[in-house]
Amino acid sequence: MSEAKNVSGLHVPVTEVDYEQSIDLTLSIYDSRGNPVPGVTVTWTSSGSIEIKESDSSTDTFGKATCKVETKFVPIDPGKSLIGGEGFITAAISDERFTSPKLKFRDQR
Repeated sequence: MSEAKNVSGLHVPVTEVDYEQSIDLTLSIYDSRGNPVPGVTVTWTSSGSIEIKESDSSTDTFGKATCKVETKFVPIDPGKSLIGGEGFITAAISDERFTSPKLKFRDQR
């Protein structure tokens, strides 16, 4: 029988950044006693015009798994305006899902 988990949630430090920046999200997982749970696989998915660098990660000894998010638009003409992106990230463990607020990458002019 597996021990019940108490997921503290998805930490999103910022929701809007410049085009060339990234956003690091962290999912923290604790057991029912408040102890971090290492080794839990987290599946990350994106929607909209943003992308994640890796779709799977595992919680570390502190019960934390991270995901790096970037805009997925590639500059067509370097040195000119670049269109940013926006969307949502979902972190899934077993049958639980946690969705970020809307993340936005500002246009570069």
